[in-house]
Amino acid sequence: MTAILVPRRRVTGVVLTSTVAFALGLTLAAAHAPGNMASCADQVYDRLFFGLGTSDGIVSDAAWTQFLSEIVTPRFPNGLTVVDANGQWRAVGQQDLTVERSRVVEIAHDDSPETDRHIGEVVAIYKHRHRQRSVMLTRARVEVCF
Repeated sequence: MTAILVPRRRVTGVVLTSTVAFALGLTLAAAHAPGNMASCADQVYDRLFFGLGTSDGIVSDAAWTQFLSEIVTPRFPNGLTVVDANGQWRAVGQQDLTVERSRVVEIAHDDSPETDRHIGEVVAIYKHRHRQRSVMLTRARVEVCF
């Protein structure tokens, strides 16, 4: 590590050295770096994008909450994150851009056939229940640390 020298500053009669503060900051940052976490595991990170606009109007907050509690949560009881979002997309062959509110469900999980089946069920049920053509899914391999 290269030392960085910074001029001293006098604050209310106490001499503070910015170098000491900088070094303390580096030490604290290193203590919380992913490599120093208690437990890390390779997992799959799925993000499901649910459009709320339907031919019947908007999926209500009550309908979304019911879908989340009855369909999604039982399949992923270890946890997930839901983010309110605004999405936009253009259908193939169309000029008009569709802009709609949406919900993004983020799930970190072990890669297994059972989990893939659960993801497929969630997507199929949402599409059927709310007459959607698609639910976008993105998937990445990540290291998850706690």
